[in-house]
Amino acid sequence: MGGAYPLGATGAAARAAAKVNLTLAVHGRLSDGYHAIESLILFAGLSDFLLIRPASRNRLRARGAFAEKLPRLSDNLIFRAAAFFDAKLDVHLEKHIPVAAGLGGGSADAAAILRALSEMKSRPPPAPRQDAPPLSLEHAVSLGSDIPASLLSKPLLAWGRGEKIKPLSDIPPLFAVLVKPDGSLSTGRVYQSFGAEACRQAPPPSPPPRFSNVSDLTAWIAKRPNFLQETARSLFPELSAVLTAIRETRPLIARMSGSGPVCFGLYAEAGLAAAAAAAIAKRHRRWWLCATRLGGSEGAGGAGGAGGAGV
Repeated sequence: MGGAYPLGATGAAARAAAKVNLTLAVHGRLSDGYHAIESLILFAGLSDFLLIRPASRNRLRARGAFAEKLPRLSDNLIFRAAAFFDAKLDVHLEKHIPVAAGLGGGSADAAAILRALSEMKSRPPPAPRQDAPPLSLEHAVSLGSDIPASLLSKPLLAWGRGEKIKPLSDIPPLFAVLVKPDGSLSTGRVYQSFGAEACRQAPPPSPPPRFSNVSDLTAWIAKRPNFLQETARSLFPELSAVLTAIRETRPLIARMSGSGPVCFGLYAEAGLAAAAAAAIAKRHRRWWLCATRLGGSEGAGGAGGAGGAGV
């Protein structure tokens, strides 16, 4: 699972990787009010970094490109996750993943806390399972639907509310440009505007084939769009300009991630992704950009990689 590095009994350092929804189907609204989804998720080299120490009261010291956009202490998923272990923490956070962007940054930070505390306290974290989840995972998914995926931080297929997980192996390396215009999108607003009909449960997904190369993988992805993209574009018209700018670089696929507004272009080579990011940045200087490799959270570097620097 990785991502947490002990500092002895007094604390730990952890890495929290951004997730990218390469596909996102929404099957309907469940009886609990949440939506049934199905998504192929890979993790980027773009990451937040956390230094975690036990404390008598919660404290967060943040720096980085998006530190000022973090929610209030009482609303922050970091400390709601810490409450799972009945822990108070002093947290130093380097915030490189954009906030409210469709990259699951808050959930990634919370999952990193769960992993780190499990090592510090010698207790297992919530464990993603393909079948009915244990109580611990139900608690984790109650914090955020992306947290089970972020606990694994490896290529996976997620469905249900996001609590049902199937890890995937043999995913060919992919490279991406992530692009975020100014502003943010509320996940709740996007789902509410999407207006899915009620359903009893998420249908089990068809198992993806083994992909022998990037062409096979992107052909499979191309047939499975992001159901929320058009709704998000109606709420955030600048997404059309973002997608157009990405498509002008001739990616394999251009699409929105999650509920947006971050969009991505996929490329077969790191050099193509870096060149595309440079071309977009030259014409759109106010947009945030990152060129990165997609895969699992361990070793997924690239331009704008582990530190999450924009291009």
